[in-house]
Amino acid sequence: MDRLREMVRLAESIGLVVLVDPDEFTLKTLVLPCRDQETGIRVDFIFSCFPGRIMKIKPWTATGVSNWMACR
Repeated sequence: MDRLREMVRLAESIGLVVLVDPDEFTLKTLVLPCRDQETGIRVDFIFSCFPGRIMKIKPWTATGVSNWMACR
């Protein structure tokens, strides 16, 4: 739960608006949907340690964000 709050703060610090209640939605689905304030581009953070789930979202590029790994 603390790491989720940290992720929400990180998303907000780079100009993203969280679109759901993280305590309700993200803990159930492992997805944190956001939208960029300036461009309106949707950004979904998907939390998974299972290779099968990660493979389903290809093509993607891994990008380091703070101490987090992100796919874009």
